[in-house]
Amino acid sequence: NMIVDFKEKEETGSNIINAGVYVFNKDVFNFFDKDVKSLERDLFPKLAKLNQLQGFFTKGEYYHAGGN
Repeated sequence: NMIVDFKEKEETGSNIINAGVYVFNKDVFNFFDKDVKSLERDLFPKLAKLNQLQGFFTKGEYYHAGGN
């Protein structure tokens, strides 16, 4: 379930989405610095490159809650 790269949906053309439900180990705060403003753009790609980001697939419907 290791994620090897993390990109925003506009960049990939993939049908795989990030559902926005996260569980973190407290050590994740060691990766935060003044440049981390977005989990998806700043932190997740960094963790993926370090083999420190995992995910899992689920099947079914999801409901967009608004936003971008």
